[in-house]
Amino acid sequence: MKKKKTKLSLAGKKSLYGFSFTIPWIIGFLTFFLIPIFQSFWYSFCDVRISSEGLLTKFVKLEHWKFIFFEYAGYTDQLAESITTFLYKLPIIIFLSVCLAIILNQKFKGRAIFRVIFFIPAIIASGVVMQMFSVDSSSMSSMSGGDTFFSGGINFDAVLVGLGLPEQFTNILNQYISQVSSLVWSCGVQIILVLSGLQSISPQLYEASHIEGATAWENFWFITFPMLSNVLLVVVFYTTIDIFTNSVNPVMNSAYYLMMQKQNYSDSSVMLWGYFLIIGVIFSLILFLMNKFILKKYNG
Repeated sequence: MKKKKTKLSLAGKKSLYGFSFTIPWIIGFLTFFLIPIFQSFWYSFCDVRISSEGLLTKFVKLEHWKFIFFEYAGYTDQLAESITTFLYKLPIIIFLSVCLAIILNQKFKGRAIFRVIFFIPAIIASGVVMQMFSVDSSSMSSMSGGDTFFSGGINFDAVLVGLGLPEQFTNILNQYISQVSSLVWSCGVQIILVLSGLQSISPQLYEASHIEGATAWENFWFITFPMLSNVLLVVVFYTTIDIFTNSVNPVMNSAYYLMMQKQNYSDSSVMLWGYFLIIGVIFSLILFLMNKFILKKYNG
């Protein structure tokens, strides 16, 4: 008797389709990334010397790790700067992305044009362009007496000082205001992700809540936010990677300089692997907090 062929379920077919889309990435990862990753990890425990025969390695245990973390003070300062930048950029970018996506999801004339305008930065924002925006607050302020690209003719520093706020608090606010333009430019992909999540919410939920007399504020916290919880998890992880690996990150720039200019493969490998481990801890903490306070609460 002939055996009947087992048919894949709809979920199985979707999983197969999804896996087929990842095959090019898997091939590229195995071909171009896996070997260099293991090599860089090995270099972090060795003295690496360039010779006519190629790269020669001598195993020195944890000597370079001790040097980078306990003797080279610049690395810990760069780590502190990167983590501080991440802590204030992440919530601002998430907040802006959600707000702009909700606005762009409304029905109004020219909606498609505005969606394109907000996504343009994600296409043209190369490393050079973002570097120009990142140095805006320092270069433009010296030319225009404290004004930045975003603030234009308004001297926010003078306004904040006039309010009688503490100097330390004023400096923090002024720094945030001066970087609003670059933060908006960093929201393109996040806006698209949140917008796709908003469009997947059934309008019948809002119709039922409207009949029950719910306000827009209640709709957001009891319908929109719970339905966006999984999308927000993707947005948070994408934004975290983008912040930690962008072209103006001090740790990335320092490691790149040691590797490409100084041919110091040992110390640069330690810097990058130490950075990777710290990012992994932050990822784990974010996943734990979101799973405990958001995903479990709204997804049961």
